This record gives sequence, structure tokens and C-alpha cells, in this order.
Amino acid sequence: MIGLGQEEAKRQEREDKAAAMAAMKRTRILETERRKIEKKPGIDIQKDTKRFRQDIFKRRHKARVLKKKHDSSNSKSEDGDPSETVTSVSTILSLMIDEARTSPSTN
Repeated sequence: MIGLGQEEAKRQEREDKAAAMAAMKRTRILETERRKIEKKPGIDIQKDTKRFRQDIFKRRHKARVLKKKHDSSNSKSEDGDPSETVTSVSTILSLMIDEARTSPSTN
């Protein structure tokens, strides 16, 4: 039994290290891409970045929907603040970098 617990702990540690390395790699890629876009605003972003961006927007949308549903069930009505809309690609990539640092890898 003790051996199984130690095996599981080692496996979890390897997974944690791999996830941390993936997050660091993604962060470097996003930071590089952000710098490129700041220099040349018209360039396209990479396919992986587009996929990651879509995943983040989906998560945030789902969280907003759940919050709104929860708030309405508690008889609280809140409309979305239009000032929360982010239009700058550089700002979006900055948010994605923060998200990459705090969320597990999706690849």
C-alpha cells in the first residue's frame, strides 16, 4: 500500500512538472507573439494561439452565464458592463499570458 501511494505521488509530481513546463512554454510563445503584434498590428496570430484564445473566451463566457444564472436565481439582476469589452489584441494576449500562467495545459 505504501509503495502505491509513493508511486502515485511521483506520477503526480511528474504531471505537475510537465504542466508547469507547458505553461512556461505557452507563456513564452504568447509573449513573443504579443511583441510581434505590437510591432506589426496587421499580422495574423498562430493557430495554437487562436485555439487557446477561443478556449479562454469560452471559459469566461461560461463563467459569466453561470454567474448571471446564479444571480438571477437569487433575485439579483445585473447587466454586463460594456466597458468590459476588450478590443486590443495586445491586451487580449496579455490576458492570455496571465491565463496560461494560472491554468493547466489544454494540449
